[in-house]
Amino acid sequence: MERQDMVALRECACFWQRAAARTLSRKYDEAYKPLGLKGTQFSLLAMVYGIEPDSITELAEAAYMERTSLIRTLDRMVKQGWITLGEEGFRRERTIRITESGKEILEKAIPLWDDLQKQFVDRMGENNWKDFQNHLIAIAEIQ
Repeated sequence: MERQDMVALRECACFWQRAAARTLSRKYDEAYKPLGLKGTQFSLLAMVYGIEPDSITELAEAAYMERTSLIRTLDRMVKQGWITLGEEGFRRERTIRITESGKEILEKAIPLWDDLQKQFVDRMGENNWKDFQNHLIAIAEIQ
């Protein structure tokens, strides 16, 4: 292995995806900080409210998350009082529901999300954003 071979790593898809994700996550986390909310928690609250998943597995699949990582985040959200987890049922599945407190925090966070989303799209340009979004979806769906 030669030092100059390492230059090729600057083209690594995984590196740039993670760099972009960290940058965006920091921006969203900063915006939600006054609410005591993280970007991941915002997305999950919106998904729980929107799809009312019948199980943690269903939510994990919809969020493209590993089930164990999701459970850790959901446990923190339960402690915050934003969601409830139902009793274990068939195949140890548990329902997830947003609480009134969770709806309140979501309502406060949506305008913050909307502002950030508009800034991002304005910076990228509408057409570039749509192309980028399609690429992100394609990457997320790689099996």
